[in-house]
Amino acid sequence: MKVFKLDPTSLISICNLLHSTC
Repeated sequence: MKVFKLDPTSLISICNLLHSTC
């Protein structure tokens, strides 16, 4: 789901929500 913009805050939020390893 690449709906979010490529922003540092967005990436961190997605990682936190998905619990994925950045």
